[in-house]
Amino acid sequence: MLNRAEIIGRLTRDPELRYTPNGRAVVQLAIATNAFLGQDDGGDRREAVEYHDVVLWGPQAETVAKYLTKGRLVFVEGRLQTRSWEHEGITRRRTEIMASRVQFLDAAKAGTEFAGPQLVSAATGGDVDPDDVPF
Repeated sequence: MLNRAEIIGRLTRDPELRYTPNGRAVVQLAIATNAFLGQDDGGDRREAVEYHDVVLWGPQAETVAKYLTKGRLVFVEGRLQTRSWEHEGITRRRTEIMASRVQFLDAAKAGTEFAGPQLVSAATGGDVDPDDVPF
């Protein structure tokens, strides 16, 4: 069987870094991806946006939290995991990508330490403009 997820998208908010009681770092990312759906009758481009919750553990979590901010383009590789919990008598479920690798795909803004590789936007299937993200 195979449980693998790979996405390229933009962060919809800054990473949320936390530590477990035993000091292990964990970061949560919210990433938007989009897919080209063709053109409508007027010739305008149609796209669908999907939002993904991503979790990353350990030293990589600290690196991601240090260098990434809302709007940055990233490649995420990992596996899908669904967790469930009870809230006010209702069972809630959330499917997340448990990342094994996060790669920075665009250059950081001026004045920051990291300057990652450039990626031609056509390779992403169309970028999500950070100003268009509703968060």
